[in-house]
Amino acid sequence: MARLTLAPNKMGSDGAPVTTVAVNADGYALPNDGTVFLYVKNTNAASAGCDVAFGAEEVLDGLTLPDKTITVALSEEYLFGPFNRRVYNRTDAQTDPGHVHIDFTGATADLEIQAFRFPR
Repeated sequence: MARLTLAPNKMGSDGAPVTTVAVNADGYALPNDGTVFLYVKNTNAASAGCDVAFGAEEVLDGLTLPDKTITVALSEEYLFGPFNRRVYNRTDAQTDPGHVHIDFTGATADLEIQAFRFPR
């Protein structure tokens, strides 16, 4: 499998259904305009947690920022975002420009995700 593009569902005052999908172990490219969020749910109470890493692309004074990694433990649910475009968006010189790269390590079989875009 390869990295997939994750299309966010648009949120509004009427809400949006939560319809999660199983995680692609090879990660995602999430289009980011600064209004996207990622919902992650660990569905198993007995498995190990899973790390979710958001690729940092910002270089400050010659120093590259490290990726941001958060552990989603047993039965936990997280909402990540919004993502600062300057820090997380891939550049025009990279694959998937304007997207945040999201990677998973650990017990990915028990993770479900969904992306949302909030109106400006």
